[in-house]
Amino acid sequence: MGNDKGVLPSYPETEEGLSLDHQGLADWTRLPNDTVIHLFSTLNYRDRANLASTCRIWRNLGMSPCLWQSLDLRAHKCEASTTSSLASRCENLKKLRFCADESAAAIINLKARGLCEISGDHSGDISDTTLTVIAARHEALEIVQPGPFYNWISRNAIKAIAICCPNLRKLRRSGIRDVDGDAINALAKHCMNLIEIGFVDCRNVDEVALGNVVTLRFLSVAGTRRMNWASLKVLCALHCPALEEGDRGTTNYYPRGKLVIALFTDIFKELASLLGDVTKKESNVFSDWRNMKNKDKNLEEIMTWVEWILSYSLLWIADVSIEDLDDFWLRQGVALALSLMQSSQEDVQERATMAITNLSVNVDAAKAVVEEGGIKILSNLARSMSRSVAEEAAGELWNLSVTEEHKEVIAKAGRAKALVDLILRWCTSGDRVLEHAAGALANIAADDKLSMVVAEVGGLRALVMLAQNCKLVGVQEQVAHALANLVACVDGNSVKVGQEAGSLEALVELTYSHHESVR
Repeated sequence: MGNDKGVLPSYPETEEGLSLDHQGLADWTRLPNDTVIHLFSTLNYRDRANLASTCRIWRNLGMSPCLWQSLDLRAHKCEASTTSSLASRCENLKKLRFCADESAAAIINLKARGLCEISGDHSGDISDTTLTVIAARHEALEIVQPGPFYNWISRNAIKAIAICCPNLRKLRRSGIRDVDGDAINALAKHCMNLIEIGFVDCRNVDEVALGNVVTLRFLSVAGTRRMNWASLKVLCALHCPALEEGDRGTTNYYPRGKLVIALFTDIFKELASLLGDVTKKESNVFSDWRNMKNKDKNLEEIMTWVEWILSYSLLWIADVSIEDLDDFWLRQGVALALSLMQSSQEDVQERATMAITNLSVNVDAAKAVVEEGGIKILSNLARSMSRSVAEEAAGELWNLSVTEEHKEVIAKAGRAKALVDLILRWCTSGDRVLEHAAGALANIAADDKLSMVVAEVGGLRALVMLAQNCKLVGVQEQVAHALANLVACVDGNSVKVGQEAGSLEALVELTYSHHESVR
């Protein structure tokens, strides 16, 4: 920078890049390019595109290929017009995640031709045609992961993927009624690097053809009735009738000599056998593995897969509300989910938290979550830079805060601050995440003593800011409840509300809402 330029004294860490212009204003266009690119990398695709539109320099930097190697479309409804506007940026896209039926069809408009990984969540009506077109355009695909609740993808789509994607390493699917020999043999013939298959909730799988996939190392068969164990080392078979309903003492049903993850096995003990003497306490197996300094590459691959498939399977059995599993959840299921919530894989964190959320309707399970340290884990996840992870964590804290003893644990352990920080972080780009956080604060503030805690950690300021800036009905409703509880419980809070800048105007505006639940 020139010698005639001053620097902002309150930002010494950027003194070489951020300067003042002749009017004394910060000249953001003079930031180093790598600093701007790092700033872009922390934003979701919408905010990234909006920021890039502010000036020519940032528009060029916002097009940098390194920013568009990965794209997550799950946070917003994504239609053809959205993907068309992103197409020019996504020519070098490698990893894509999407959610909902519109997105599945819309992503075909992206110009990318070299995707290596594609994941889709909750897209119930995606067709064979859509998935086949995606596979045909992306021959480099290594990971294909259509998410839970796919009902209309047939075995023909598997054949298309096998033929079009010879580099395929991982195929994770659910909800296919029959996976026949032709489809599996196509995988065996064309995909010589295939090491993982997930056939979750499939009625029938050709057991003979499966044995032809000689490269297979990891297999999940949750909900599947017919399987061939092949030469697998680790078998995840949570809620697998072929194991659970048969004679577990015979080789016909129990795959001896293999590590089995099932409802009737001690999963922590099974996994601890992989680490040998590294873990002293079986329930700490995941944390001990994550903290290992010199990790074996083979063990790393196995445990990474175990985290993924366990989170998927736990969410599946929690979501479909399978009966008679209360004992499993209390014995090890809750502890497993809480361990997985501390994974470094964001999709594992998200699914494990969703499983816990689905269980919270069970009083005993909710109590177990709190007793096992779940509130601390959830509070840490609420600070995640991933909005989907933060959203699920805030949602579970909201659920737990309904109960008097649980809300007291949240407030007195200092975890309410995590909810306030979450609101401040996502105040302009959240919806459900803000509703969840405001709802949890509203429940906590309903207690006379705990309302003071909410005010002391900055909850009042955050809620007033939401009232001013977020017009979504669900968010406004929870903000109105929270502010009403804060004012009603302690007289001092009423004074603080009046002193908070813009608070009275925000409250007046809420009283004029068209929605009765807000007023």
